[in-house]
Amino acid sequence: MTPIKASSQATDWLFRLAASIAARPRLVRWILGGPVAIVATLLIMMGMASWWPEGAARVDNIVMPIVLFPLIWAAVFFYALLEDNLPRAVVVMVALIAGHLALVFM
Repeated sequence: MTPIKASSQATDWLFRLAASIAARPRLVRWILGGPVAIVATLLIMMGMASWWPEGAARVDNIVMPIVLFPLIWAAVFFYALLEDNLPRAVVVMVALIAGHLALVFM
């Protein structure tokens, strides 16, 4: 099986990224499941304050991310460890972090 050749230099970095991820799967899973999972969980908690409804006492959008922290962390952690396609896991985690980072700073 021959590797797919990049059609342009613009997509060349994607192939190099996928190759470097495939070369070190254990390290990538450790990084995704450890520090990236914690950062993603904290950013999701901060971003939830903007999209979670306030509720009757106007504190639900603050309390619910704190209460749901273990569940959010577990979902992100197990996704990082159990995803078969590591490049897709990297893209999903980066998109999750970028999306909630944008919510935090809006």
